[in-house]
Amino acid sequence: MRIWIVNHYLSLQPQRGTLRHLVLADELKRRGHRVTLFGCARHHFHAEEDRMGLRLWRERSHHGHALVWINSIPYASNSGRRYANMGLFSANFLAASLLRGGGRPDLVLGSSGHLPAAYAAMLAARWRGVPFVYEIRDLWPLTLTAMGKLRAGGTIARILEAMNRRLLKRAALVVGTISGIRDYAGGYGIEDGRVEWITNGVMLDEFPPLPAPPPSKEALDIVYFGSMGEPNAVDVIVEAALRASRMSPDRPIRVTLIGEGSERTRLERMAQEAPPGAVRFLPPVPRRELPALVGNADAFVVVLRRCDPVYRYGISLNKLAEYMALGRPVVLGGDVPDNPVARADCGLTAGFEEPESLASAFVELARTDRSELARMGRNARAAAEAHFDYAKLAGRYADLLQGLAGT
Repeated sequence: MRIWIVNHYLSLQPQRGTLRHLVLADELKRRGHRVTLFGCARHHFHAEEDRMGLRLWRERSHHGHALVWINSIPYASNSGRRYANMGLFSANFLAASLLRGGGRPDLVLGSSGHLPAAYAAMLAARWRGVPFVYEIRDLWPLTLTAMGKLRAGGTIARILEAMNRRLLKRAALVVGTISGIRDYAGGYGIEDGRVEWITNGVMLDEFPPLPAPPPSKEALDIVYFGSMGEPNAVDVIVEAALRASRMSPDRPIRVTLIGEGSERTRLERMAQEAPPGAVRFLPPVPRRELPALVGNADAFVVVLRRCDPVYRYGISLNKLAEYMALGRPVVLGGDVPDNPVARADCGLTAGFEEPESLASAFVELARTDRSELARMGRNARAAAEAHFDYAKLAGRYADLLQGLAGT
């Protein structure tokens, strides 16, 4: 079976992108299938392929898969150039799908990092008369309108809504990363039998459980690793750290933030108000090096921006799966339905974008018995092994695709 996977934001640098499709491609290859991965040569502040000139695409090999980098214009922010990058990628993918040869696919999977790319994948599948799989990783245009990035009912929102509706109707299978994907698709009249939930996950061998902290350790170390852009709400973590330092807990609280992004400079200025050592920043490192870097962590933290219309369908954060795999308690800033931290009993939940609530959670952890922290950590690892193991998730995904193609 020949399978095409179209993901604009495909990356071979796993610290900068999801491993989801690379792991799936490896599993499909293990089963004897041929996979072609299509991704954009330039996206998210880095380039996978430089000096492409006027070429529409450049083909490489990765783990035995055909890897097709589609040309588009570079961009450096959420400006008009980024939207042009999306549109040009989609158009160039369609052209490449017709011109590059390589045989007719038996199935095309289009991932909604954004809708134009998924729509182009749907068109490629229709032109060849093969099944189309619509993978929903972001709820467009709902996320954009809920966060105020796009006017609800405006022309662009209506166009995107029409595209999303067509993608849902045309797909032989809809796969979502959020637990409420059937409710979401059901709102468009899509029956449950055409919808599957396959969450984001973690490579467990890359994120082994951290060793137990030494009994003599005095401070409570809380760690965040990931992007530091406006959507990541790291400013809430910094403000919570400042407040926690003034709440005089029995144990000192130290917060470490690892990563880069457009907000980092502002965050560092905010942190200057903290007592010495209370907040520190470290540069990003390759994913495989993270466990060694965060070995001193007693807990991890992630905060969600308030986005109620979207989060009512659940969440699927790569970093949350990675935190849990490391076997430490997790503080989740955002009490979402089907809360994975509460479900696993592996940490505490604070309010959306509420520094005071988050600081209180930090202080509560600092006052929690070490044996209880260890129990939460064991629960976190157990949940990661049961629900977020990418090897198992890829196996389920491959079963679905094989069933759809009749192999």
